This record gives sequence, C-alpha cells and structure tokens, in this order.
Amino acid sequence: MASFGAKYPYFNPVAEEPEGKLPVYKDQEPVRVGRLVKADLTVNLASGKLFADDGLAESVEEFSSGSIAMETDDMKDPVAGVVYGCTVEGKMVRYNVGDDPPAGGLAYFKKLMRRKKVLYKGYFYPLVKAALGNDTAQTKTDSITFGTNNTTFTVFACETGDWRFTEEFKTEPEAIDWIKKQLKGKKRAATPTATPAAGAVASGATVALASDTPDAVIRYTTDGSDPTETSPAYSSPIEITEETTIKAIATAEGFAASDVLEAHYTLTA
Repeated sequence: MASFGAKYPYFNPVAEEPEGKLPVYKDQEPVRVGRLVKADLTVNLASGKLFADDGLAESVEEFSSGSIAMETDDMKDPVAGVVYGCTVEGKMVRYNVGDDPPAGGLAYFKKLMRRKKVLYKGYFYPLVKAALGNDTAQTKTDSITFGTNNTTFTVFACETGDWRFTEEFKTEPEAIDWIKKQLKGKKRAATPTATPAAGAVASGATVALASDTPDAVIRYTTDGSDPTETSPAYSSPIEITEETTIKAIATAEGFAASDVLEAHYTLTA
C-alpha cells in the first residue's frame, strides 16, 4: 500500500463529553481547516515492565497521547476563531494570552494505491486540541518559496478509550461524506422548566419539571451537584421541605443533553 495524497481536513468543537461515550459536537457545519499539505502523526505510549526471577515477566504498552503536525495552504480568519479560540472582530483577528482553544474532532482522508487500485482512507480523531504553530515571513528571492499554515493538534483518548477511527472507501465523495458524518453535531434538547419558578414557596410545595423536547428524559439533582445522564430520572413533582436547589437537564435520542436548569427555592416565613 502506498499513499500519494491527502485532503479535506475538517474540525468541529465539542459540545459535551458524555460519561462513557464519544464526544458530541456542536450543532454547526464543521469548518475546513485549509487545503491539506501534510499531516504527521506522532504517538506517545505509556509503557511498563516487570522483571522477576532475573528476567522480563510482564510488559505493557498503551496509548497515552498523540500529536498531529498539520500543514495547510492557509487558514481563513473565521476558521482560526473556531480552531484556536481567538476572537474575530470584523476583518481583524485578536489573539490573547487568555485564548483557550476548544477541544474538538478532526478528520481528513488519504489517497492510497493498493494493487493498482485507488482507495480513499478516512481518519477521524474524536478528541483533539489545537496549538498555534510558528509563522515565518520571508523576503522574495530568485526562487519563490510558498508560506503555509502550521497547527499542532494534541490527540486525546475519549471517555470510551477510543482515540482514532479509520475506514476505507472506493470513491472520494464517500470519504468526504464519512468525514462530515463523524463530525456532525447534534441539536441540544430543550432546557427543562420548573413550575413554580424559583423563589420562596410554602413548606410542602411541589415543583414540576418539563421539557419541550418530545420523549425527553429529565435528570435532576437536589444536592447542588450538576446532573448527568446517570442522575435520577424525574418522574413526579419534587417536594420542597427545606431550602433546596434543583438542577436538571433533558436528554433525548438524537439530541445532545440540554443546558442545565438551576432553580433555587427557599421557604416562606
């Protein structure tokens, strides 16, 4: 197998990282990082060895992290805002020491030749984070040297332990569709509402939770912690007998978890 081409690097920020699942991406079109010049992957392994009876008894090597040094022809300003977390203000991009590049998913494909047949192999990294690369300005000489954009993506393992997926295709359009499918975002479920609204209530009053998303399951807490998909499921109104903070999210098939409802209740005198 020989590779002789690489194309279409796309990125989409993470919306949430559900426990024990792959990341969920933002409900937006993935951005194209640029036209791909090259992408070099370096894998870091954690290793351990146990010696016993004057010999090697056990040896373990497992994925720790990785990095992708990606070179593209250019990166448009709106894309830089998404990838690097910098601020785009009209025609100006503002880079600040407080910029925090978002975690996201990264995908691209390579063109392969196997037994005289052309194939397209997609690469999907579900959890990466970008770092701004070096920038060089050079005067014009007798020969023309093209400048490119360099970005280093740190590769992490997800909650599931997965860090990379690959798949082969017979055509380029199939590979492009696969890339966009991996990075497709989900709409958030509607944030739960509480009735009565937060505030002072009589002891023994009950609070009903609801979501406008059909078939949504509402998960809630009353101990001040943020709810997750493993928190108790709401099934009946919650009785208030002391000062209480209700936090709730809505989850539904095909949707990302909603934003958190936070409703604080006190007792009337």
